[in-house]
Amino acid sequence: ALNVNMDLSPFLRINPCGYAGMEMAKITQWKEDATTDNIAPRLLANILALLNNPPYEYIAA
Repeated sequence: ALNVNMDLSPFLRINPCGYAGMEMAKITQWKEDATTDNIAPRLLANILALLNNPPYEYIAA
């Protein structure tokens, strides 16, 4: 999962990835104006770059 801008308090009640005390983060901690709408195309482009840039067309939901 990619936490963009959410309440992280539910993670305090579990052991994320099995690690007690693991701190969870969200993108807005580093980039305050981040939204799923402006992160999604960039994330897709970066993932595709790792896969040698296959052709794609981003269609927003």
